[in-house]
Amino acid sequence: MPKRYRFRLVHIICQDSLVFDKIITNIVYRDKSYALEVCNNKQRHAIDESRKEYNKGKPIPQYRVHGFYLVHETLFDELLKEHSRK
Repeated sequence: MPKRYRFRLVHIICQDSLVFDKIITNIVYRDKSYALEVCNNKQRHAIDESRKEYNKGKPIPQYRVHGFYLVHETLFDELLKEHSRK
């Protein structure tokens, strides 16, 4: 019986459109509405932090939710590897 694979849609909150930054800690969300809610809270907190005296003149980070498909490694090797950048 052949293995069954699934593409899974997940949502990640990215700061300044960077999925991975210097510290790679991202939380993956299944539900987009929940990810948007968390993203709005993060953005509101970033705006509040930017108003503090020690953060004056620094750019405000922009948080956005991006959707990605997770693919199992073996499925990637079978189907998608030839279409990806090296």
